[in-house]
Amino acid sequence: MRTGPGTGRTILGLVYDGEPVQVITSAYDDTGQVWGEVMLQTASAGGLPAGYVGWGTEEYLYRVTTPEGCSERAAPSLSRRQGGGTPACSRRLC
Repeated sequence: MRTGPGTGRTILGLVYDGEPVQVITSAYDDTGQVWGEVMLQTASAGGLPAGYVGWGTEEYLYRVTTPEGCSERAAPSLSRRQGGGTPACSRRLC
């Protein structure tokens, strides 16, 4: 996880394959790569606590559930948490 979108941002810690995160929002870095601001749903084996928020490239995320309004083919803008308590699509780091 990083402090913001892009490989030039400070590394906060590691999240491993299969650890669930919630995508809060998405942004592009200077190279056009999509990054997700994510919140850890459980403590990371890398030492980050549950609820920790940071950024990770969406290249490494995959969807594991699809609540109403989210589809397997949803663009990042559709998979982020919307206002009003609508559930976000759960994803896992791969």
